Amino acid sequence: MLSQAAQKLGPAVELINADAHDASSHLPPASQDLVLCHFVLGFGDGGQLLEQAYRLLRPGGCLSLATTTRQSFSELYEGRFERFANWLGVQNSLDQLSNPIDHADCLQLLQQQDFDILADRDHRQPVCFESLRDVRGWAVDSGWVVNGEDKHIRLRVAGAWTLIGLAMVFLHPLFPVHATCEMSIVLAQKPVARSRRQSPPHSPSDPARETIV
Repeated sequence: MLSQAAQKLGPAVELINADAHDASSHLPPASQDLVLCHFVLGFGDGGQLLEQAYRLLRPGGCLSLATTTRQSFSELYEGRFERFANWLGVQNSLDQLSNPIDHADCLQLLQQQDFDILADRDHRQPVCFESLRDVRGWAVDSGWVVNGEDKHIRLRVAGAWTLIGLAMVFLHPLFPVHATCEMSIVLAQKPVARSRRQSPPHSPSDPARETIV
């Protein structure tokens, strides 16, 4: 991915391949005007990643954050799918992620790092799974649910699709399944003059705050 970016961007842009948890050791502190953190909180320690972003930003610099929450696609592991999800260990896998629980939790994580919230959106995108193939494409092939290191789930998934396919021949069709992808989209700012741990209280329902459209 970096090699493709290098070809498109040319030598004017410096590309660094490193652990995001240690980003401040590769870039000077308080040196960046903007830090993008899009859909990476679930792949590491969310608090540490946000702390690194805070260190890198200049006072007044902005953080663009986008992340799914743990409430995303809950229709696929609750209700009629709950037993199957428990057998796969989906909840255990979700518990290991550092994604925020919901949008309010995402805002709280940012406030704990002393960011000011400039704008935010609790985005909910309806999604329809027409078949088991759609679920597999999202959960396994794309890696959103099953990552390469989660051997527990991968071993169970290997035989599960065949069993479900046979069961659907005799049972009432389970599809289509209507689900919701829940995402938090936030523009936050590192304070210009305020010292850390003095952030004012902030509510996601504050009507005076700008909202991203």
